[in-house]
Amino acid sequence: MSMPGPPASPAQGTTVNLGPLGTTKPPSAAFLDHHEELYGAVLIDQLEYRGGGSGTNIGAWEGQAYYGGDYNKFWINTRGEYNSKARSLERAELQLLYSRLISYFLNAQAGVRQDFPINPNAGTPARTHLVLGIQGLLPNLFEANLQFFVDHRGTVAARFEGSYDAYLTQRLVLQPQVELNAAANSDPGSRLASGFTRLESGLRLRYEITREFAPYIGVSYESVLGDTRRIYKRNNEDRDILSGLVGIRLFF
Repeated sequence: MSMPGPPASPAQGTTVNLGPLGTTKPPSAAFLDHHEELYGAVLIDQLEYRGGGSGTNIGAWEGQAYYGGDYNKFWINTRGEYNSKARSLERAELQLLYSRLISYFLNAQAGVRQDFPINPNAGTPARTHLVLGIQGLLPNLFEANLQFFVDHRGTVAARFEGSYDAYLTQRLVLQPQVELNAAANSDPGSRLASGFTRLESGLRLRYEITREFAPYIGVSYESVLGDTRRIYKRNNEDRDILSGLVGIRLFF
């Protein structure tokens, strides 16, 4: 998801025309010729422990970092899960992306994603993907990230993530989050069938001791969907997981 940071702002004396839904029209090429101030940030959005009723305990992380200006940035995204019962990773992913501002709150992104090799019977095999996506804020400050992936075997997949920060007080924040994954064609090595493959949702309540440090508690729910669910059933794997969680959110 997107992270806190200096907002994009026009150069002094420049008029910005608002487009649909209150977003600005993409800046002109002449406008972008101005030197941009460069800055960076790191956000560990999720660093958490999940305990489920099945007795499976998961350590999970999701984070991102960027460096660049208001209009051009380089991003690093990472996520993964560690199964303490199996003592092995279940998922591990790294993305390297170039991001370009296309409206006042939306960025177009392109780059590569690497899934790290894990036992195919217990997680994802090694895969390299081309990534294309749109990331940013929708109306009402709803954070969204839509990505499309094409790997070296021709498998096409998509992922949508959305979240919203509801400030109950100046420090107490309730964050609902949802993620939906789909594949255009099947990938037996990754235990994926075509169609919708996985739904993940969560509700996290965090207390921002400072902007940089916020512990949280919450619940998460994962469900394998469609024909992919049949693959998990044949392998006698969990198709639905409801977990309580505790974690911290860090911002540098």
